[in-house]
Amino acid sequence: ALTLALVVGCIGAGAARLKPDLSLEAFFGGEAEADRAYEAYRGFWGFDDAMVVVVVQADGDILTHARMERLAEVAGDLLDDDAIADVDNIATATWMQASGGGLTLETVGDSMPDPDEGPEAHAAWRARLLAESPFAPALISEDGTSAAMMVRLDGDVGDIAQVVPLVGALRAQLAKHEGQDGLRYVEAGIPAVRTDFFEAFYQDQIVFFPVMLGIILLALALTLRRVHGIVVPMVAAMVPLVMVLGVMGYLGAPLDIVSQLLLTLLPSIAVADAIHLVGRFHEELRKRSE
Repeated sequence: ALTLALVVGCIGAGAARLKPDLSLEAFFGGEAEADRAYEAYRGFWGFDDAMVVVVVQADGDILTHARMERLAEVAGDLLDDDAIADVDNIATATWMQASGGGLTLETVGDSMPDPDEGPEAHAAWRARLLAESPFAPALISEDGTSAAMMVRLDGDVGDIAQVVPLVGALRAQLAKHEGQDGLRYVEAGIPAVRTDFFEAFYQDQIVFFPVMLGIILLALALTLRRVHGIVVPMVAAMVPLVMVLGVMGYLGAPLDIVSQLLLTLLPSIAVADAIHLVGRFHEELRKRSE
């Protein structure tokens, strides 16, 4: 028993090296023809794994002085954060316009007519902006009621351990401005989806793993009603899980979308065999007593 415990402990120690990996590469593997084609495509066109799309929603027109100033302030706060590499948004985008036989370059926010120029000047500026490509519909909707901020994260976006705090820093910055000037912010894109999935996966395991162990413990107590009838199956249920996670850690296999199911699946399967063993032990024990 001590030798077995030592072997299980040594193998299970590899679980400390386990890392979660929720990327598509970990899910589909790296040997498929489609994966190689995807890598070639991404090598030519670039990749958007580091890009978070922040959808800015407003009740009514977003092209007002107050709201455009708010968007410029949000972009400035994001750029001041070390987690953010770049921000593109409608307020600070550069607009090239013909003026006096030449061209002028200024930000969209600076190009807005002053309020004292009247509503007609603002309406003409607004119509001209919404007809301008690529501003609409890339950075602002065609009706002018919502906008998109393209935020590029600064870090290793292939590592979920870095993606989660990067997205968390972005969301913390946006939370400071939520609701001000009637603007709301919703994150989308690969980093945001991976972060939400990781947090959901983590919370599910925190809930379901103890619940699974509790159900097994209660079932053993009700059916076998002996101390060894509880302890032996519980140990037998955990040994395969510890060893499998340890081997995965030594081999560098990640805990991905599929393999995370092992945390609840393996103990549930292993405990059934352990119950049969305990039941058979009692049968043989009764035969000897007869």
